[in-house]
Amino acid sequence: AILEEVERQIAFFAAKRPAPKAVIVDGAALIESGFTARCDLLLTVIAPEKVRLARLLQRDRRTEKELRARIAAQADDRFYTEPADVIIENCGDRAALERAVQIAIERIEE
Repeated sequence: AILEEVERQIAFFAAKRPAPKAVIVDGAALIESGFTARCDLLLTVIAPEKVRLARLLQRDRRTEKELRARIAAQADDRFYTEPADVIIENCGDRAALERAVQIAIERIEE
């Protein structure tokens, strides 16, 4: 149902005039779902496990044990980076992430 909705929204934006230069699909399970076959470019954002754990502890109301189990259940970084055209390493502050995103946007626009 989610993929059908994504397809519907892509069609909606593609039909607009002028048509957009790009449609960005943000989804945690794009690779697992096979949806990347519909994508012209795949951008992956990764962060070291230690950084992810610290962010989850700040954001979620879960125990460290629960969050470690959640991280352990995920595929390793290589699963996400191998098919990627662009990789952003989100291990710094917000300014560093914004610079990395700007570089990625410039590459996408090329």
